[in-house]
Amino acid sequence: MKTWEKWWLRGAVMVVVMVLLSASPVFAKSNQVDKEGETYQGKMTLVTNTNFDISNDEAFKAALSTGETAKLSSFPEASPLTDQMAMQQCGTLAIDQGNVDLGEVRTTAEATPAVTYKVGDKKELSMIVGINADQSEQFEKITHTCLATGEHCTVWYADTTQTEAAQNLAAKFDGYYAKMVNGFGSPEAADVDHDGKVAVVVTSMDSIIAGYFWDEDLTREGEQMDRVNINQRIAYTAYQECTLCHEFQHLINFAQVGKNRDSWLNEVFSQSAPVVAGVDYEETTTMSNLMLTAYIKKYQQTIPFIFKGDYVPLTGNEAVIVYAEWFLFSRYLSAQTQGYSGGGDTIYKTILNYDTGDGEHACTREVLTNVLKEKGVISTSGN
Repeated sequence: MKTWEKWWLRGAVMVVVMVLLSASPVFAKSNQVDKEGETYQGKMTLVTNTNFDISNDEAFKAALSTGETAKLSSFPEASPLTDQMAMQQCGTLAIDQGNVDLGEVRTTAEATPAVTYKVGDKKELSMIVGINADQSEQFEKITHTCLATGEHCTVWYADTTQTEAAQNLAAKFDGYYAKMVNGFGSPEAADVDHDGKVAVVVTSMDSIIAGYFWDEDLTREGEQMDRVNINQRIAYTAYQECTLCHEFQHLINFAQVGKNRDSWLNEVFSQSAPVVAGVDYEETTTMSNLMLTAYIKKYQQTIPFIFKGDYVPLTGNEAVIVYAEWFLFSRYLSAQTQGYSGGGDTIYKTILNYDTGDGEHACTREVLTNVLKEKGVISTSGN
């Protein structure tokens, strides 16, 4: 998927839900609604631009160029951003997920015999190991060995000395699985190899990539697997679990809606995945608040985070701010729908299950709006 850049009003109406300038993070471990009785407390803030037509870097840069030139070099009250910070904050830089649709996946599944993987099995897999200057992906064919199996996963490493790490990762994934399915839905439609499990593939990648889900992995001849891919360079940090959940949501999202998605909203859901799964996300929540509030203090504005179709900005410090906004918006969705049927941390599944007609489903701004209107969260009249 793709992501990134910035905006200013340009005469557009702003919907203010107010931005997190409170001292303590309100999204850290609970769903707190910023309302007591009929009074909103203003503890949560979100500002969004109603220009929904930003579909390329040029349009994004044009939106950013309004007012003071906003090319960020460093934050007040924070360290300059680095690729490592981006990786820690985001789970991954967004990667274009290819052009596979659910129909192709069904066809592949029908033609693929069922397999049962066991420890010691080997498989050569095409892996993204880096990103070129033009944002295209660097691929390598790498042999991986199954080092652990869990109830809901198999874990594969290129480094065959990582048996203990693989076993720990399998246990973590199994512990998160039920909560992820409850919050987002089942990955079953993507189970092309019919093993009833998700493959977690761990290999060394460029440090800018923490992990990724790539829909073409489902149909690539000789490699068909429903898998999420994790960078071994983060395998021993607290962010591995966040990345695992982030990428697993992308797989579930594809299994639910295929290509019928807006990339920015798919990323919003993945940003919430570690919280839904129960990962301790407080450190990243604090970083989200710090980065976003520091940016606002410096430029008296924020960045557009709603984009058109598959576009999301990928370069510059603004890209990291977009992920911070996506995270905060994801938790705002949960908080503001708490108490509604299908709300709270199941709002994402509710959106993915929404019938757009003829049994079709989508992860788009239009579906999000329809769901919130039907639940009475937002007005059904006016703008």
